[in-house]
Amino acid sequence: MIGKSDMAMYLPAVQEGFLEYIAGEDEGAPTGFSPKDLNFLDPDNRLWSYPYALASAGLLANSKKSNAITSRDERSWILGDSGGYQIGTGKLPELKGWSSENDDVAKIRRMWRNTRFIDDMVRWVDCHCNYAMTLDMPLWMHEGGNTSNPFYNFSPSELLDVTLENLRFIEERRGVFGNCKFLNVMQGVTDEAEDAWYAKIKTFNFHGWALGGTEGWNGGLARVLRRFLILRDDGRLNAGEDVVHLLGVSQYAWSAALTAVQRAVRATTNEDFQITFDSATPFRNAYSYQSYFIPRVFDDRLSNWARDIQKFPTTYREVSASAEEPFCIGSPYSDAWFVNDVSIDLDPFKNNFLSKFGSHALAAHNVCVMAKDFAKCHALTFTDGAAPTEILDSVDLIHRLFETEQWGDLLHKNRDLLEYVSNKSTWTRI
Repeated sequence: MIGKSDMAMYLPAVQEGFLEYIAGEDEGAPTGFSPKDLNFLDPDNRLWSYPYALASAGLLANSKKSNAITSRDERSWILGDSGGYQIGTGKLPELKGWSSENDDVAKIRRMWRNTRFIDDMVRWVDCHCNYAMTLDMPLWMHEGGNTSNPFYNFSPSELLDVTLENLRFIEERRGVFGNCKFLNVMQGVTDEAEDAWYAKIKTFNFHGWALGGTEGWNGGLARVLRRFLILRDDGRLNAGEDVVHLLGVSQYAWSAALTAVQRAVRATTNEDFQITFDSATPFRNAYSYQSYFIPRVFDDRLSNWARDIQKFPTTYREVSASAEEPFCIGSPYSDAWFVNDVSIDLDPFKNNFLSKFGSHALAAHNVCVMAKDFAKCHALTFTDGAAPTEILDSVDLIHRLFETEQWGDLLHKNRDLLEYVSNKSTWTRI
């Protein structure tokens, strides 16, 4: 398991370029350092270690380059993403050119059956991951405006049919190459659609569950709790189905709620139960916006439960003025380098002075700050009892829900509280 953490565990969705870079040799690193010093997945890293992550088979299954997942220390814990997101966005390399045929559903289904991707995916996660998600065909492919997706014209029932074919394949092939355990992925844009999807996929016996799309955090905390309670009542959170993962969430208020669920399930159902959740937020902010996180000082105001984000010096004037200042404040990396250590040679005509090493160091810093902030939220909520009143009330409610046999009315009556706490518009980003 994941070490039976007392809190719901955050998994950074580690990007392909980062994984390849930190597995490499000295490439533009400051004197005395190497890219491997950014490999927080190594439990023996001299700067900082956080040996938990989500890695996408959609990006890595057919990569020919060495990376920090395929060469990882066995003490790390990796959840494999099956590639459903890459399929949904039409960016899976194996689907290149298929969109020209997307008006012929039957042909696309034949093409999918003949592709090697699902076999490659199962092989990769089986060899390199502790757990992995099964390969679902996301329902949002049908509802979005991405007509370049080859599955755009599939109906929800057709997407479910293909998902069931994928599940049968995984059920037959798992364990051939390694001992990865699989999480069955839930979908559903409404309670009714969610129930219909669940009725079909629950016939497969995997090792836990993953909640994605509007079934997950985009559907709100009340819907997520409803699904947890249904799974509990159906005996699908018992020993052997020990992990539930929420896709694409990294909000601090959510981490407290998910820890409360984990504690409630352990107390009533399965003492080995673990919740995990992921996001690519640390990497997106570093690579797309050259921004870094400052450790948050949490208090009893919900508006303060948001990330504090700053722009890293990237212009000629900014880098010149701050060259001798420490690298981003708030992580072990802060004491290792100055701004000019992670900047390329100054040239007034350049637009960005952050080096390749600096860009990846920014991402590693963000992961560190987020992981430590989640631990602070946990302590503030469950040890100190000093979290915002709305969060403390929702945590108390979650425990009461799991102790109540007929929980439907209690959940319905408190929906407004749950939605207020979990709605990202509640918080102010400072």
